[in-house]
Amino acid sequence: MSEDAKTRFVDGLRVTPRHLNHLPTIVEDAIQDLRRTLGTGAVAYGLRLEVAGDDVTLAPGLAFSPSALRMRVPAAIPVSPPAGAGPFTVVLEVVNADDAALRVAGQPTVITATTTVSVTAGPVAVAPERLAIGTITRGGDGTLTVSQDPALFLAGGRHGHTGAFALDADGLWRYDGVAVGEGTGTAGQQGEKGDKGDRGEKGDPGDKGNPGDKGDPGEKGDAGRRGEKGNPGDKGDKGDPGANGEKGEKGDKGDKGDPGEKGDAGRRGEKGNPGDKGDKGDKGDPGVKGDQGPPGEGLRKEIAVVERLSWKPTQPLNFTELLTVLIGDAGGLRFTFTRELDETSPRPFVDVLVLVTFRPKDSAQAVRALAGTATVKGTDVVWKSTDTAAKLRELLSPPSGTLSIDLDCGYLRDAGGAPVSGSPLRMLGLPEPYAPAGIFRTWIFKT
Repeated sequence: MSEDAKTRFVDGLRVTPRHLNHLPTIVEDAIQDLRRTLGTGAVAYGLRLEVAGDDVTLAPGLAFSPSALRMRVPAAIPVSPPAGAGPFTVVLEVVNADDAALRVAGQPTVITATTTVSVTAGPVAVAPERLAIGTITRGGDGTLTVSQDPALFLAGGRHGHTGAFALDADGLWRYDGVAVGEGTGTAGQQGEKGDKGDRGEKGDPGDKGNPGDKGDPGEKGDAGRRGEKGNPGDKGDKGDPGANGEKGEKGDKGDKGDPGEKGDAGRRGEKGNPGDKGDKGDKGDPGVKGDQGPPGEGLRKEIAVVERLSWKPTQPLNFTELLTVLIGDAGGLRFTFTRELDETSPRPFVDVLVLVTFRPKDSAQAVRALAGTATVKGTDVVWKSTDTAAKLRELLSPPSGTLSIDLDCGYLRDAGGAPVSGSPLRMLGLPEPYAPAGIFRTWIFKT
């Protein structure tokens, strides 16, 4: 799905002026679109000319120039017309400037915009950054009058179309929009009578009316006919039991009966439930110890590692000496390995293979990154700055600090395709083994 233009920052991004300039540019475009939607060459609010005796005051307010520039007057200011009858035009104009202290290589970096107010006799030339907002006229008796075209003013979001100007709760003039009815034409002739419309649908029934008064009682009616025979009643409850008779005498014991025939076998009984689980048996004897496995490979012997630098990290350098190391005939920062290197595989990463930053001794100063590129040739990795001498002087302007230099050995392989080591132990005189890959970190002290 498409989306509006934007700047997206991600981890590891090297931010350039293009990234930073793109962000305010798209914001500025959006603001320009909104101003053009409201209307350019117009007053958004305020900027009313007010006469008090021999003085004319321009009220604070906001306007948009014909090219949609912001024209803001933050406070009321006096506008004095020159001698003569006039008319004199009150003009707003946007003037740009910059902060000279923040220029880089003569280029302005912080641009300001100020709205100026002037009173001019005669016609005013049309310009994208200029807007005439009214006129001042002086009568024969010296009385001053002002004139401002209501069509120059934008109506606020809440307006009633009265054609009036009023002060809001913040003391700013607001235009209430063109009065309803202003600018309408003459009514046209009455049209011919239209055809009769279709009959509408039947309406819903009305509400129920109130009950009327009670009527007079009627005459006595005739006797009704005899009713039908009723159904028989329910059966009555059972009577109480009679008294028990007397107990009879006990009879003689009877003879023993013959044994009966053998009965059929009964059905098989259901399966019984399983018995409880038995106790756990004793632990068995330990098995025979297995043979010892083969030894692991461990760290690789004779891995390529940095053994020499083209400068001495313990020796401080002044700016002139440092400039010779970075861009001079000496060939840049050189890292020499103990074995030949693969020159092909690191080519896509030459801009990030070596990272050089300058950290001023004054902690209030920002860390600066130096631009450069690396090349791999034989046993050497060489990094040279792509900044000019003037740019390096600007970046390294604080009196002292440290250049932190990181070589990412994870991107390197030796001529046989094996990893190389970023360990500094070889430089310290310590023996193998050396761990593969890693960051080889070193430095230069600047005085």
